[in-house]
Amino acid sequence: MKNIFLLLFIFSLTTHLFSQNLTYKINYRHCREMDTARKIRDTTGMDAQLIGNSISSNYQFARPTIFNKSIAEEQKKKMNITTLENIIEKKQPGVATISAGLKPDSIGNILFWNKKNDSIFARERIVKQYILTFELKPEIKWNIVEETKMIKNYTCLKATTEFRGRKYTAWFTPDIPISDGPWKFKGLPGLILSIADEDFQVFIYATDIEYPSKDAVSPFYKNGKIVSMSEYFILLQKEMTEYYNKLDATLKGLQGLDNNSPSTIDPKVNKIKYYSIEKRF
Repeated sequence: MKNIFLLLFIFSLTTHLFSQNLTYKINYRHCREMDTARKIRDTTGMDAQLIGNSISSNYQFARPTIFNKSIAEEQKKKMNITTLENIIEKKQPGVATISAGLKPDSIGNILFWNKKNDSIFARERIVKQYILTFELKPEIKWNIVEETKMIKNYTCLKATTEFRGRKYTAWFTPDIPISDGPWKFKGLPGLILSIADEDFQVFIYATDIEYPSKDAVSPFYKNGKIVSMSEYFILLQKEMTEYYNKLDATLKGLQGLDNNSPSTIDPKVNKIKYYSIEKRF
């Protein structure tokens, strides 16, 4: 415990000295499993990037990139992904994909942290549209544990928390005295390099660290429908329910498909409740 208090004291001193006017750029893998019946696989992830300075930071993910496209192509080859028509005509087992909803644009999902007024703007795609939300930066109560491990050649400390319905374990490094991290995960005395929930349906980890960086922080992109946080959760649940009902009906209506097979569509997916990282607000 004494070591933790010493860490907090040193962090308060070094933050002011080292982070003034310095920009940092961290690349992450942002993995999220939308089916609550399964644990996450790295192939469900996407590349993400955090760029910040003493004034603001911008976390951007879920956008088309060369990296994401290459991962998708590799996944298709490994899983032998084909079309529903081929599966039906050849009457052979296989895996098919169905495109639905709005395709990601070049901007993608954004979480912008204005450090001056401690507020967070978010832009997120939910099935048919992009939604904008605003809130004061939520207070996350961290419990720092005297346990360490190495990540990307940095000594990291363990921290745990419960945030909006999920229990998380994070690893942060005091060697980079920046109280930031991916998505809404902020407030630790050092940069968060890895975080996962206890069910392993959310897993975000750093792949590359550039500190200091020459990149600039992009302003928040305000193209989308503005709603309150409570409206956001209602709209999210409504659109996801409609999406899975439509998907289920599409699969059951295909001639030649074994609709009695339990593998046609996982019933747990159709009744999914917690697609979002946040289970509640």
